[in-house]
Amino acid sequence: MQSSFRPLHAALAMVPVVAGTAFSAYRLRLQGTEVPSNFFDTVAAWNVSELSFYDNSECVNSSLLIHRYLASVGGSALESSSSSPSLIRKAFDGSLATSWSAQCTAGTDSTQACIASWQDGHWLGVELSAPTTLRCVALAHSGVQMGSFIDVWDETRHDWLVLQTYGAIPASPAQGYVKMRVQSEGVCTPETPAAFASSSDYWLPSCAANTQWRLTGPAVEKEGFSVAVTAWAVHELELFSDSACRDKLDSGISAAGGVTGINHPGTWSRSHDGQLITAWSVTMDVSASWIALTFNRSVDVKCVGVVQEIQPSRLETKQTLQAWDGNAWVDKQEFVVKPDRWGSWQYLPGRQLPEGSMWRLVNDAQVKAAWAIQEISFHSDADCKQVLQGGLPISSDPPARALQELPKAFDGRIETSWISNCAPCAQGVGFIGQRYEASVLVRCVTLRQSEDEDYRSSRARLEQLRSDGTWKAVGYFDGLLGGVQELSRAWGQKQTRYAVANAAVSPGGWRVAELRLYSDDGCTERVRGLGFSIDGNSADAQRALDGNIDTFWHVDCCAMNAFRRAGACDSCDGSEAWVGVLLPQNVNVSCLQVIQAGEAQPRGGIRYASSEISLLQWDGSRLAFVYKWDNIPANEWVELGVGRERSDIGSFLGCKDNPNWNRCNATDWNCSRYLLENFCNATSDTDCEGMTMELSCKSSCCLCGDGNPAHCPVDDLGGNELPAWLIPAAAGLTDSYRG
Repeated sequence: MQSSFRPLHAALAMVPVVAGTAFSAYRLRLQGTEVPSNFFDTVAAWNVSELSFYDNSECVNSSLLIHRYLASVGGSALESSSSSPSLIRKAFDGSLATSWSAQCTAGTDSTQACIASWQDGHWLGVELSAPTTLRCVALAHSGVQMGSFIDVWDETRHDWLVLQTYGAIPASPAQGYVKMRVQSEGVCTPETPAAFASSSDYWLPSCAANTQWRLTGPAVEKEGFSVAVTAWAVHELELFSDSACRDKLDSGISAAGGVTGINHPGTWSRSHDGQLITAWSVTMDVSASWIALTFNRSVDVKCVGVVQEIQPSRLETKQTLQAWDGNAWVDKQEFVVKPDRWGSWQYLPGRQLPEGSMWRLVNDAQVKAAWAIQEISFHSDADCKQVLQGGLPISSDPPARALQELPKAFDGRIETSWISNCAPCAQGVGFIGQRYEASVLVRCVTLRQSEDEDYRSSRARLEQLRSDGTWKAVGYFDGLLGGVQELSRAWGQKQTRYAVANAAVSPGGWRVAELRLYSDDGCTERVRGLGFSIDGNSADAQRALDGNIDTFWHVDCCAMNAFRRAGACDSCDGSEAWVGVLLPQNVNVSCLQVIQAGEAQPRGGIRYASSEISLLQWDGSRLAFVYKWDNIPANEWVELGVGRERSDIGSFLGCKDNPNWNRCNATDWNCSRYLLENFCNATSDTDCEGMTMELSCKSSCCLCGDGNPAHCPVDDLGGNELPAWLIPAAAGLTDSYRG
């Protein structure tokens, strides 16, 4: 044994170990953690005053014969008990005044040993003179440790194996120990006495009444006959002290048993590790199996939360919640589990969630390949501005897949996508949403779905959870597009979409650098929304709304409509192209500002621009014609009033020297102030988010001398200056500024 024993080797094989079997070496190990950059100078992570191993469940009068003491760090562990390093012996000397520390010491511990101690977990143990059965471990230490295990040394495999897991262990009582019982399958038996109520020690488990609870394996009966369940996987198990399943009982330690065949103690904690991607599982007849949680106190369980799967699936099953009463297991509740809940959270006997605490968007039309959603968010306002916070994502995915895929729809990155597990997706099968702790009201959903027709749904419905656990459809959204859209009650109604179209031929295609819509005649009340266009490229359409005239939306009509074009093609025909804005609410557009991105050619005319532009408005089923303007410049801002011919800027629309004017520049000056400060011709176009001063202020108000347009009057001296009384007064300016 001495030649093969490697105390520093910490690899843990997943091999079944049965408590009650005799082994020649045992250790108490903590959960591994990140290796510090300089472990020789790092403060000790674990201080142990005393550690004792016992062959009885009362942790008294041990008859174990110890050959030597072992530790992950603190010197050589291959000496006899009488000559073991003094540092390690401090944890076994019977004195609470001395202690061993998980402290790497230069010159004593090797680099390999220190790294292994941090990565695999600090540990202390004993090698026995003869194989003996371990029943209890007593520990006096400081601080709470988040994970702990008792391992055994397997001479056949030359490896450490997990015997039992204990989860978090508290600090020792002031005048006592933490005592960890080693039970068959991790739970109490009639042979295990309950801890005395007056004990100054902290027992794991105490075996007192209602300190251990377990959920039995699924049982199936069909037409009076039992149907064998051949596989059972538990991804997560949670117990609650209230019937609403809100007050979760913490500090539970996992255990599992009743398994025919292999039962790995090292996998028990997978049912209670907070990760849906892991699971404890049984792959044979599960009729006698169970999964349990052990507590250091008596608790009352009113609700069970579980994510589980079985084979064969699509069967209704029965499961029983049992509690340890101090002497035996007794039935507490029997549950009937519906087949449509396998692979997702189930709350047994049923979680009474408040109405409106869960919302989801469901594909209400078939999706050819799979439903791909880059981003989705739920809002409390009809304009999709106020995001509801604190929600937990839900979807139609199995739990393991949801853990990987679901965050991609909520990570704020359009480069990632949640892709439904249904492929293809039949109507009503795929869904994605959020669960909230309290009732909320969703008034709008921002959805960014794939622009590939095979990976998007053309119709969706918004559903709200009822108080009885059923779903209620509260909104339907027809004609969904690729890209981003805001889904409110006004979706698809009249005046929720506007677009501008090239009303004349545009050579080479059509480019729009910026488009702005306004609800008033004076172009002061801006209407904001999301870009969309005839080619379905919403990201490109958004470039016409980004406030940067150096970017533009571009459509190549020849490529877009190649299937119906015959012969040579080098332009967009009149009214063949459009780009516009999706609005969450109904709005009447009365004015717009637009600048094309036309380019002059060395030979020939201007490309990518149209001399005529028309406004289109959604009438509930299509984009319908509203008005058309002629003589549109190829690459200059133009302001267009709906129902009015295009004319010199400002002659009909009036001066914008008022508080509602879209002010430019950080100075927040209005038009008159620019004149008085002699800055009419010095302001950069970028001050106005791409809008030139000629359009925004100077020409509209007839203010700046030689820069005024032709319609502005002249003074008595024959110049182009205006008399002071024609200059609109700026708010807050006194008469002394008017000259």
